Amino acid sequence: MDLFTPEAHTISKTFISGQTPVLRVSLSSPSLSGELAAPFNRYNEALAKMQFHRAETTLFPLAEKDLQSALWEERPFVCHTLRSDFRIYLLTSTHISLYTETYSYSGGAHGHIAASAQTWDLRQGVLLTLSDLFRPGYAWEGKILSAISAEARKRARQKASEYYSDLPKRIRTYFDPHRFYVTNSALYIFYPLYSLAPYETGIPIFSIPFRRFGKNFVLFGTD
Repeated sequence: MDLFTPEAHTISKTFISGQTPVLRVSLSSPSLSGELAAPFNRYNEALAKMQFHRAETTLFPLAEKDLQSALWEERPFVCHTLRSDFRIYLLTSTHISLYTETYSYSGGAHGHIAASAQTWDLRQGVLLTLSDLFRPGYAWEGKILSAISAEARKRARQKASEYYSDLPKRIRTYFDPHRFYVTNSALYIFYPLYSLAPYETGIPIFSIPFRRFGKNFVLFGTD
């Protein structure tokens, strides 16, 4: 049995234009010890390098352009930002599930938050999708959408969240089977910023206890 020890690797850099810091980057990515973790580590190392390349080739020139515009217009310049942080919600001898939020600011009233997640079968070295968590033939999507809709209606009644008026349609339209993570007792589904509600609501996240799926949930080898 492999015992995995998680670590955080961070790439940090402040990009300078002239003598002015224009872009601050801090990208935190997960890494695991243990020989079975190699595919997981390669995947996350590649993601971090891709994000940093985007900062160098796209976000830095945009930040420099914004600085020049600010100088020309005699307005304050606010340094741009790209920052990612992750949280591991499940780590066993066979699986890992984590959630990442990436915050970017490129001028304007506020920044943008993008969320992503990964759930891995470390024995097989594969990144899982939602369908991998259930018995073949089980109508998991309908069950999940029904649970999300019920929870969203409850939050709206309790005024815990403010959703758009066409919420039922949006729940179906913006559902993505890659936007999930798991704990040891529940499945969590999340939606992009702005997809279900205004910016102030943040990333909409819904939890569904495994027991709702009965024996059809098989991530942990349920019989």
